[in-house]
Amino acid sequence: MKIVCVVSALDVQLNYGCTPAWWQFLKGLHELGHEVVAIPYAGAAFGTPWWRCYANPCQAEGRAFGALKKLFGGGAADLRRWAERDLRDRTDLRDERELWDEEDLDGDPRAMDVLDRMDERAGASDRSGGASGRRLTVRVAGKSGKAGAGAGKSAIAVGASGFGGQIAGGIKGPGRSKVGRGGGSSIRGGVSGAINRRLIESWVRPRWEAHLAKILEAERDVDAVIVFSVPLNHFTGLPARLGKKCGVPFYFFDGDVPASLPRYGGFASGFRGYDGADLSEYDGFMCNSTAGAEELAAMGARRVETVHWGVDPELYAPMTAKEEFDVFFYGYGVEYREEWFEDMLVTPCQEMEDKVFALGGKGFPPTPVALRYVGNVPFNGLRQACARAKINLNISRTAHASVYGSSTLRLFELAAMGCCVVSNPHEGIEEWFEVGKEIVIVESADDATRTYRKLLQNARKRKAMGRAARKRVLSEHTHLQRAEQIVGFVRG
Repeated sequence: MKIVCVVSALDVQLNYGCTPAWWQFLKGLHELGHEVVAIPYAGAAFGTPWWRCYANPCQAEGRAFGALKKLFGGGAADLRRWAERDLRDRTDLRDERELWDEEDLDGDPRAMDVLDRMDERAGASDRSGGASGRRLTVRVAGKSGKAGAGAGKSAIAVGASGFGGQIAGGIKGPGRSKVGRGGGSSIRGGVSGAINRRLIESWVRPRWEAHLAKILEAERDVDAVIVFSVPLNHFTGLPARLGKKCGVPFYFFDGDVPASLPRYGGFASGFRGYDGADLSEYDGFMCNSTAGAEELAAMGARRVETVHWGVDPELYAPMTAKEEFDVFFYGYGVEYREEWFEDMLVTPCQEMEDKVFALGGKGFPPTPVALRYVGNVPFNGLRQACARAKINLNISRTAHASVYGSSTLRLFELAAMGCCVVSNPHEGIEEWFEVGKEIVIVESADDATRTYRKLLQNARKRKAMGRAARKRVLSEHTHLQRAEQIVGFVRG
């Protein structure tokens, strides 16, 4: 088959959690003998030995949106550097300047400084937006913070007629409450509600629809289009129209279930991709959750298949390294797993002062204990980082842990690398690994401390668990097996 795959991103440097998995699924489809054509929704496009690619039609606008996030999150310096660099690269300076609209930026001096620089370079005398009508709008939801560091930062809602990529992303400043944790989001209705839908409809979606129409016409013999974790409501109507026009079935793969579903409040940013979406316009839905699949069917999906995460065993081949850490956790942030972060890492570290507890990734709060922070680990350094630890932790977020059979990629990655894995309780985990033999589950902080002590005293047990876990991956959880399942579903 020839399969066109629209993926959330191809660039692993963007640090989107699903991107490494999409690489492996696309590679698996190729290895099964299928022709793969990939298009990223965010970031740059590039070909590999496993797929051909087409460009992201909204890449420049996505970069601009990312720069705006830096403006309000990390100060104007990053945005200024981006603006100067990007303006040098673009031939139509007036067009770039028109991405900004002074009166909608609430007089923020940092944004005004960027606008002034754009005007100087473009030689323009006004900021009206010209005939193109493309502009970025920023609505400040409310100032927060006192005088001093962080003053004036706000949770803001962003709407953009010229912005693709991850346009539906909240910007969180001081005073922003967590979605689903009391108080709701400071952006009314989440980011989906904050973004002006007319602008999505008048800019992002038409560009993507025209782009995909040209690709399908050029490729001619496409058997299926699969959309991987793109904001579903950004493509509303597109599958139905193009499917009918080009005679090609469309499928959707949501790798973030159940967190992405409306019942669970969307993501921590407030983004809700199902608002205003029509699931029935896709010929089929795939997702990473057994119970979540049932909910998608209830929401209107015509056919639903659970496709759990799987990994390329060669990419995650075990390696030997000096074991510098006793216990290691790698991840991004503690949202929706705060209690287990305390129980599996902070409290045991306090109780076991003679042991080395290490933390990698980013987005973690300060802790009162001496965790060794190893920083962000690039994807190609994950094997080495995990090999340096005697015990590796899997700490699932509440939505995944509490909704039956909701798989997470990290669990399969650690098992494939032959790690000794300790996890918090996760409904349905026994479907993938045998508890006690291939993985250990802890129920509390005290249980975690006892378990670590036992395992640290028994290297043979740790190694046996790692070998058994990898053997299970090779038997049931490879990228090829998941690719076969995807193909079987598409073929019906």
